[in-house]
Amino acid sequence: MTSEEDRILRYVAAYLRATGGVSPTVREIAEGTKLRASPSSMKKLIDGLIARGLMTHKPRSARSYVAARQVYFTFEEKEKKLSAAKRMI
Repeated sequence: MTSEEDRILRYVAAYLRATGGVSPTVREIAEGTKLRASPSSMKKLIDGLIARGLMTHKPRSARSYVAARQVYFTFEEKEKKLSAAKRMI
């Protein structure tokens, strides 16, 4: 996974938690991740994540991007492990 894809997944997961389940738009994802990508380039990155099962999206439906449930746990576990490792150093 590239750093850009990682940032997208983190942003979508955080956005969903912050808004109570409302999904961000492609432009909001681009702005929120601070990636300098056009909407079409951002869409290609998102489509790649969807193809690998890391995100879902309902076709022809606004605000329907969702990070897969396993991604939430993976990132939260990763954060906890990193925090624990930093405390040990």
